[in-house]
Amino acid sequence: TRAEHELQQARRRREERAVLRKKLDEEARRVAVERERAEHDDWERAEDLFNAKQHYSKQAILIRQRRPRLVDILARNTRLDMLDIPEDTVPVFQHLRNQSQEQYLTLLGQMQDECAYAEAMLLEEGLTDKDREFIDKTIEWWEALMDLTDAELHQAHQHWNQDIDRELNDMLREKEQSSLE
Repeated sequence: TRAEHELQQARRRREERAVLRKKLDEEARRVAVERERAEHDDWERAEDLFNAKQHYSKQAILIRQRRPRLVDILARNTRLDMLDIPEDTVPVFQHLRNQSQEQYLTLLGQMQDECAYAEAMLLEEGLTDKDREFIDKTIEWWEALMDLTDAELHQAHQHWNQDIDRELNDMLREKEQSSLE
């Protein structure tokens, strides 16, 4: 009986050690996954920052070579390094009024990209409070422009619908019912 009691205690201790070992292994796996996730997040932030800097470099080249896209003309107003190149944003929207819905949507997508690039710049180390404030204002500016573009798109869409209605009415005006069937 004493031997059985010692045997049971040994089994119980072995089971406790197995449970403890299993918990430690699970904890080690969890820590490893968290470490990998943190490294991956750091890598993604570095990649986003790199892509933002590349985007701004390309944008500066296009502006200086006088080959900007519409979004580059708008972006020039947020670029402190581009203040020597005068550009007005109003003609961009006047130009858009004569364009298709697809071009509006393209510009909206590019504006969303600009917001994402500005947000990525917040990841850069060593930014002063003024830098962060400027980037936050830039993001607000892009969001306001997206609202404006959305309103312009809505207005243009109404205009396009009126044009289509007018064309259909002109086409159908002198038709008889029998010729339409």
